[in-house]
Amino acid sequence: MNLFRALPLILACALSIPVSTQASDHKELYRPPEVIDQELFISSSTQNTVSFKYVVKSTLGTAKDVKLTAKILGNDTIKPIPSSTTITEISEGKNASLDFVLPVSIKNIKKIKIQGTVEYLPDYSAMMKNVEENADTKYQSQYLRERLMDLLKKNKEQKLKSVQAVRYIPNETKE
Repeated sequence: MNLFRALPLILACALSIPVSTQASDHKELYRPPEVIDQELFISSSTQNTVSFKYVVKSTLGTAKDVKLTAKILGNDTIKPIPSSTTITEISEGKNASLDFVLPVSIKNIKKIKIQGTVEYLPDYSAMMKNVEENADTKYQSQYLRERLMDLLKKNKEQKLKSVQAVRYIPNETKE
């Protein structure tokens, strides 16, 4: 058969074969639903101390085995008092906090960077339910949604904890 005569037939066959492009087109993944909000701020000060409040709120499901920690970045001589606390669980919509004091003046706090870290076991069931409920709006790609659900299921089976951090970085304006 002449190649030019067969070309339309070859093209018609090539166009009718379904090709899965899911793996190549979707190089990114969906992010899991946000389940924790964090805030770190100065709550009060005296002449020689600055008090901070590190607040963590569960926004989806119940976070369990929660540990809140505060640390100074780049300075080993100043330690938050206390530097950590543990909470059994934080129900959805509820807060937990770590109130700590730094033995520095408000003037010297401008030179210090602080990090608040929360380690917790997320409510994977609530996360998976959220993904299913938002499939039409937030998680539209079935392929990416299934990959996210598989990841959440695997993390749930392994009881994988999540770690998130927030930083307090002082305003560097001159006075």
